[in-house]
Amino acid sequence: TASISGWQTFSATSQPSGWSTGTTGLGYDTTTTPVNFLPYISTNVQSAMYNHHADIFTLMNFNISDPSAIQALILKVQYDDGYTAWINGVRVADANTPENNAISWNTNAAGSGDDTQAITYREYDVTSIKSLLHAGNNTLAIQGMNSGSGSEDFLLSPTLYSRTYTYPTTGTIYYTTDGTDPRTTSGGISSSALV
Repeated sequence: TASISGWQTFSATSQPSGWSTGTTGLGYDTTTTPVNFLPYISTNVQSAMYNHHADIFTLMNFNISDPSAIQALILKVQYDDGYTAWINGVRVADANTPENNAISWNTNAAGSGDDTQAITYREYDVTSIKSLLHAGNNTLAIQGMNSGSGSEDFLLSPTLYSRTYTYPTTGTIYYTTDGTDPRTTSGGISSSALV
């Protein structure tokens, strides 16, 4: 394997030459203790990574009909050991990667990840890059990293969410200042609740 310059900007509309296909989550688990990653894995990459490569490269398309309608863009990732993510070629998030280091094709994670935390989706607000989105096809590229090619497990399962927030502009807000529930047992508003 060698460096593929600019791979983060490839569009995944067609399979790049030499790349495999699969579905997220990617990973493998040779020990299943203390945490079993297998229930979180749809594409097993053990034969490609274990004792061969510490990194895996993924390209995923997502379509947006109206980028201006996006209020918040959230990247949620289950991972072990680390990753770096790009949207439309711009680096947007990373975790457990070497500090102040340009990521190369064979960059190891900064260390082993916590297997217990790995199966929990961790959220990264990437709303600041929403100006890079365009109507139609966009690409999420992620380089998943293990602490070394001999690592006994690996997990990478990303999800990208667009959130819309609505804020009430009218209505009465009931509250208390002493910590009591402002509702009655029947669900109504207590007379002790303040307006």
